[in-house]
Amino acid sequence: MFFGPIVGSKVAAWTSLRTSQFIVGFVLAGTMIPVVMFLLPTTHSIPRLASARLRPQDYWHMISKNSALKEGLLIRALLISAYVCYEMISRNFLLRNFMHNTNESAYVLLTMSASLLAVQFIVMPIVQRTASPKRLLQVSLVALFGSYLAAAFANSFEQMLMITAVQTAAYAVAYAESSTQITTAVELTDLGKATGLASMVQWLTHFILPIYASQLVEHLHYTFAFYTSALLSVFLFAYISVYGKETPNRSGTLLPSLSATNY
Repeated sequence: MFFGPIVGSKVAAWTSLRTSQFIVGFVLAGTMIPVVMFLLPTTHSIPRLASARLRPQDYWHMISKNSALKEGLLIRALLISAYVCYEMISRNFLLRNFMHNTNESAYVLLTMSASLLAVQFIVMPIVQRTASPKRLLQVSLVALFGSYLAAAFANSFEQMLMITAVQTAAYAVAYAESSTQITTAVELTDLGKATGLASMVQWLTHFILPIYASQLVEHLHYTFAFYTSALLSVFLFAYISVYGKETPNRSGTLLPSLSATNY
């Protein structure tokens, strides 16, 4: 997130948009194909005959009978919805209005990177010793609500940097918790289905919410998109507080471990 946009913008400036996109395509293929072919581990051992019987209609049965999976998908949908409303306006409108030179875009990315590193290696190892995953999700939602509401009243680049730092850290914790709940709600053989459902929810939200946010900006005011994000965070906080279940076996696994896991 930090070095990629910097290098990409330099390549686009030195060449052209079309040429830079071709370069991106070749670099992506050159880096990902060897990883997929030679380094991707086998996460399960489903027999080929069993994998051939995996049918799309199995998804509905898995969702209808698994309350933890439904809860995780709902959390993911609401998180992404609030994030899309916020990101569209903050990145495409507010930050562009507040930035005066190209170096300030690097400050935004550096702030996001520093926020992610701080919450991953400093804050979370300390907090996870005493707080449960449910409590961590609640705290992150409170921070998201504050950042979304503050964005509606921001009037300087420095204020947006502070809001970006808080929002990035809180969103990373909340998103990781939703991912943990989704992946631990199913058996290992159904892990691919669960992650596929999560991706489906995410991309459907990315498709629908920009239409809604653009209508708000066109007919009302851009701050209503931030208010929507804040309201969604409040609704999700209330849902987690009232209906969210505490799962002891997920304690201490909120963020992905850096060590390899052998199944």
